[in-house]
Amino acid sequence: MTASGQDGGENRGVNEGTNDELAARKEAAWQDAMAWVMRQHEQPMGEAEAAHLSEWLAASALNRQAYEQARQVWRLTGEGPPAGA
Repeated sequence: MTASGQDGGENRGVNEGTNDELAARKEAAWQDAMAWVMRQHEQPMGEAEAAHLSEWLAASALNRQAYEQARQVWRLTGEGPPAGA
């Protein structure tokens, strides 16, 4: 870092890569979350599928956040509760 407080660009690539990776992980979590929400509304989930969802939710805070956001979006569209609920 220079005396002026600028890094001269040498650290810029590291931060951008980290931001890109986080954005990619958030997008993947969002896509997975929407798939789970749609599955829940198509038909009742069996025990194995419900266990898989629980594992996915437990795996990451990003997954849990994306799932809650996807559920909220689904509710805001005026769709009903999940199948079998």
